[in-house]
Amino acid sequence: MKASLKLLLGTIVIGISLVIYLNIRHTNPTAYEKSKKAGDYFFAISNNLENDNQTLANKLVLIENNGCSQILDSIIDEAKLIFRYSNLHCHSCIDKQLDLLNRYTDSIDDGRIILFAYYQNVRDRFLFTRSNHIRFNTYSVKSLDIPFEELQFPYFFVLDKNLKINDSFLPTKEDTMLTINYLSIISSKFKSHHYETH
Repeated sequence: MKASLKLLLGTIVIGISLVIYLNIRHTNPTAYEKSKKAGDYFFAISNNLENDNQTLANKLVLIENNGCSQILDSIIDEAKLIFRYSNLHCHSCIDKQLDLLNRYTDSIDDGRIILFAYYQNVRDRFLFTRSNHIRFNTYSVKSLDIPFEELQFPYFFVLDKNLKINDSFLPTKEDTMLTINYLSIISSKFKSHHYETH
């Protein structure tokens, strides 16, 4: 009897919560969007903290567009902004972030921006790079072996000359201002030589 009463009360609480949630979403979409955005920010921040201060393997093999191999520590002579994406990620998310990144090349030198992409087919990567007029150094790498890799979304981070991850960032295509602010902060840190002193 007590178990069935608890089950009934639990069902009622869940039902009332669902009605309230749907009512807020329907009658006040702004409040719903704000709560969703706050949840997205919390999710992004908690994941950023999980990735920062990790060190990538110095012998990680990167494949250039021409098929030649490079070792990670041979291309990182100073802090670089890395944009990581895969053909398995949301294509409109990648396009939006690349568009914003292209707009910021006046503030961040092209040589300090590197794309780590992964395509199962080399031809697809070549066509994507050419059709999007990508002028940044682009390397193919299957996995970086960090927590962000599990999320299946494109992301940014700064890789310092010691191959340590700093300022990782998981953007959302819905909030371009967040990415613009992130790129502005990274630009300022590059100009002030922040990563060389830490």
